[in-house]
Amino acid sequence: AKPKDTSAMDTKKSTDSDDNSDPFGIKVRIDFLLREGKDLYTSTEYGEAVGKYSLAISLVGDSDSMDNTKALLFANRAASLMMLGAYRFAALDCAAAANLSSTILPGMPITTKGGPVLTAKVLTRMGRALLKSGDIEGAEKAFQDSIAAADSVLAMIGHDCDSYLEQ
Repeated sequence: AKPKDTSAMDTKKSTDSDDNSDPFGIKVRIDFLLREGKDLYTSTEYGEAVGKYSLAISLVGDSDSMDNTKALLFANRAASLMMLGAYRFAALDCAAAANLSSTILPGMPITTKGGPVLTAKVLTRMGRALLKSGDIEGAEKAFQDSIAAADSVLAMIGHDCDSYLEQ
């Protein structure tokens, strides 16, 4: 009897494992899921959007190099959860997003997709979620933290403008 040809199966196995360990392939999938989630959100399909963001978050895993992406995914999932009335879960996602996006690195561009601008935004969203859930004290703290984060962004912008004008 002829030995069974397993080369096609071996290729398939190695391709699958390569896809799972390829950060670029994972990044492409995450970006695709992020876009799908946004489209579903704008179509008022909030539950489906939560699913897309959840899947993308699981693909990111614990990678420190993708903290801003993961923060954005948590922030977007929180927005979807807010629309579903799941305010406590939204507040938890906002806290995760704020924690991940609060890192300010030298030379970091000021963008709404990460860093201190996203932190200010999600802390405001967190305040709204806590307020809707009846946690007035938690909401007040989140709003105060949001104002502090916004002040740091304004200070960064002022510093960047001053540096630019000095050139």
